[in-house]
Amino acid sequence: MAQGVDLIWAITAIKIGIPFIAAVPFSGQEKIWPKKSQDLYNRIIAKASEVVFVSEPGPAAWKYQVRNKWMVDRSDILVAVWDGSSGGTENCYRYAESIDKPIHRIMPGRI
Repeated sequence: MAQGVDLIWAITAIKIGIPFIAAVPFSGQEKIWPKKSQDLYNRIIAKASEVVFVSEPGPAAWKYQVRNKWMVDRSDILVAVWDGSSGGTENCYRYAESIDKPIHRIMPGRI
């Protein structure tokens, strides 16, 4: 439930009627986002079939990777929209590789 592709996937699931689990790194993660983004996030969360707060409340960078691992560990395949840059998506991708999780990578701009 990070800004960007995570929210796009959730919006798509809502539009086509697929239930989804909102995996949130910690309660209150959206508090530092712009108001418009917070409003969108709250509308999406309200439509999730389940909301899971993976770590206890309070911000910490490591909680995002804990959330990523939680999602990968519970998935059959990782669909990663990743341009190769370093950061959280790369960490998630590398973790999935390390446990031999099937991965489908989508390169932004190359669909």
